[in-house]
Amino acid sequence: MLALAEGGAVEGSYGRPERGSCTVELRGEAAGDRLLAGVERRFRAIQNHRDQITRLPPGSAHLARSEACPVQAFRVGECAWGVQFHPEAGADRLDGWDEAALAEKGLDLAALRAEARAAEPAATHTARRLVGNFAAVVRT
Repeated sequence: MLALAEGGAVEGSYGRPERGSCTVELRGEAAGDRLLAGVERRFRAIQNHRDQITRLPPGSAHLARSEACPVQAFRVGECAWGVQFHPEAGADRLDGWDEAALAEKGLDLAALRAEARAAEPAATHTARRLVGNFAAVVRT
Protein backbone atom coordinates (compact mmCIF):
# COMPACT_ATOMS: atom_id res chain seq x y z
CA MET A 1 0.00 0.00 0.00
CA LEU A 2 2.84 2.40 0.80
CA ALA A 3 4.44 1.82 -2.60
CA LEU A 4 1.18 2.65 -4.39
CA ALA A 5 0.38 5.64 -2.18
CA GLU A 6 3.80 7.14 -2.87
CA GLY A 7 3.81 6.67 -6.67
CA GLY A 8 5.27 3.19 -7.08
CA ALA A 9 3.66 0.22 -8.82
CA VAL A 10 2.45 -3.19 -7.62
CA GLU A 11 1.47 -6.09 -9.88
CA GLY A 12 -0.90 -8.85 -8.79
CA SER A 13 0.10 -12.48 -9.41
CA TYR A 14 3.50 -11.33 -10.64
CA GLY A 15 6.71 -13.32 -10.60
CA ARG A 16 7.28 -16.37 -8.43
CA PRO A 17 5.16 -16.66 -5.27
CA GLU A 18 6.87 -16.97 -1.91
CA ARG A 19 5.42 -19.32 0.70
CA GLY A 20 6.64 -20.26 4.15
CA SER A 21 9.93 -19.25 5.74
CA CYS A 22 12.06 -17.49 3.13
CA THR A 23 15.44 -15.82 3.16
CA VAL A 24 15.52 -12.02 2.94
CA GLU A 25 18.78 -10.21 2.24
CA LEU A 26 19.59 -6.63 3.18
CA ARG A 27 20.97 -4.41 0.43
CA GLY A 28 23.77 -1.90 0.86
CA GLU A 29 21.21 0.89 1.21
CA ALA A 30 20.11 -0.70 4.51
CA ALA A 31 23.37 0.31 6.21
CA GLY A 32 22.45 2.97 8.73
CA ASP A 33 18.70 2.46 8.34
CA ARG A 34 17.03 2.91 11.73
CA LEU A 35 14.46 0.12 11.29
CA LEU A 36 17.01 -2.46 10.14
CA ALA A 37 19.81 -1.56 12.58
CA GLY A 38 21.27 -4.72 14.10
CA VAL A 39 19.37 -7.06 11.77
CA GLU A 40 21.46 -9.83 10.23
CA ARG A 41 22.37 -9.29 6.57
CA ARG A 42 20.45 -12.46 5.70
CA PHE A 43 17.45 -13.50 7.77
CA ARG A 44 14.37 -15.67 7.46
CA ALA A 45 10.79 -14.48 7.63
CA ILE A 46 7.35 -15.84 6.85
CA GLN A 47 6.11 -15.02 3.36
CA ASN A 48 2.80 -15.67 1.67
CA HIS A 49 2.33 -13.57 -1.45
CA ARG A 50 1.87 -13.56 -5.19
CA ASP A 51 1.96 -9.79 -5.67
CA GLN A 52 5.13 -7.74 -6.02
CA ILE A 53 6.27 -4.16 -6.12
CA THR A 54 7.45 -3.62 -9.69
CA ARG A 55 8.44 0.04 -9.34
CA LEU A 56 9.55 1.70 -6.15
CA PRO A 57 8.23 5.17 -5.32
CA PRO A 58 10.43 8.04 -6.50
CA GLY A 59 13.17 8.86 -4.03
CA SER A 60 12.63 5.76 -1.89
CA ALA A 61 15.47 3.67 -0.47
CA HIS A 62 15.49 0.02 -1.57
CA LEU A 63 16.55 -1.83 1.59
CA ALA A 64 16.05 -5.60 1.13
CA ARG A 65 15.45 -8.27 -1.49
CA SER A 66 15.01 -12.01 -1.90
CA GLU A 67 15.79 -14.39 -4.72
CA ALA A 68 12.15 -14.53 -5.80
CA CYS A 69 11.10 -10.97 -4.98
CA PRO A 70 13.42 -8.05 -5.70
CA VAL A 71 11.68 -5.65 -3.27
CA GLN A 72 11.34 -7.01 0.25
CA ALA A 73 11.76 -3.72 2.12
CA PHE A 74 11.97 -0.03 1.30
CA ARG A 75 11.75 3.33 3.03
CA VAL A 76 10.06 6.53 1.94
CA GLY A 77 11.49 9.59 3.65
CA GLU A 78 12.83 9.09 7.14
CA CYS A 79 9.91 7.39 8.91
CA ALA A 80 7.80 5.26 6.52
CA TRP A 81 8.76 1.67 5.75
CA GLY A 82 7.16 -0.98 3.59
CA VAL A 83 7.97 -4.68 3.91
CA GLN A 84 6.86 -7.62 1.79
CA PHE A 85 7.73 -10.25 4.41
CA HIS A 86 5.73 -10.80 7.61
CA PRO A 87 7.83 -10.18 10.73
CA GLU A 88 4.64 -10.42 12.82
CA ALA A 89 3.94 -14.00 11.72
CA GLY A 90 5.30 -17.06 13.46
CA ALA A 91 5.57 -20.60 12.16
CA ASP A 92 2.12 -21.33 13.58
CA ARG A 93 0.65 -19.08 10.86
CA LEU A 94 1.15 -21.97 8.44
CA ASP A 95 -1.22 -24.14 10.49
CA GLY A 96 -4.20 -22.44 8.85
CA TRP A 97 -2.95 -22.83 5.28
CA ASP A 98 -4.87 -24.99 2.80
CA GLU A 99 -2.83 -28.15 2.24
CA ALA A 100 -4.75 -29.22 -0.89
CA ALA A 101 -4.40 -25.81 -2.55
CA LEU A 102 -0.66 -25.78 -1.89
CA ALA A 103 -0.29 -29.34 -3.18
CA GLU A 104 -1.96 -28.26 -6.43
CA LYS A 105 0.88 -25.77 -6.81
CA GLY A 106 3.50 -28.42 -6.07
CA LEU A 107 4.14 -27.34 -2.49
CA ASP A 108 4.37 -29.65 0.52
CA LEU A 109 2.74 -27.99 3.54
CA ALA A 110 4.39 -30.40 6.01
CA ALA A 111 7.82 -29.46 4.63
CA LEU A 112 6.98 -25.73 4.72
CA ARG A 113 5.86 -26.08 8.35
CA ALA A 114 9.00 -27.99 9.36
CA GLU A 115 11.24 -25.40 7.70
CA ALA A 116 9.35 -22.52 9.37
CA ARG A 117 9.59 -24.18 12.79
CA ALA A 118 13.33 -24.72 12.36
CA ALA A 119 13.83 -21.05 11.44
CA GLU A 120 11.51 -19.75 14.19
CA PRO A 121 14.08 -18.88 16.90
CA ALA A 122 16.17 -16.70 14.58
CA ALA A 123 13.07 -15.24 12.89
CA THR A 124 11.64 -14.29 16.29
CA HIS A 125 14.91 -12.60 17.21
CA THR A 126 14.79 -10.57 13.98
CA ALA A 127 11.14 -9.64 14.48
CA ARG A 128 11.83 -8.43 18.02
CA ARG A 129 14.75 -6.36 16.76
CA LEU A 130 12.52 -4.75 14.12
CA VAL A 131 9.79 -3.98 16.65
CA GLY A 132 12.31 -2.51 19.09
CA ASN A 133 13.87 -0.41 16.35
CA PHE A 134 10.46 0.83 15.23
CA ALA A 135 9.52 1.74 18.80
CA ALA A 136 12.77 3.70 19.12
CA VAL A 137 11.95 5.62 15.93
CA VAL A 138 8.46 6.43 17.27
CA ARG A 139 9.89 7.60 20.60
CA THR A 140 12.31 9.99 18.87
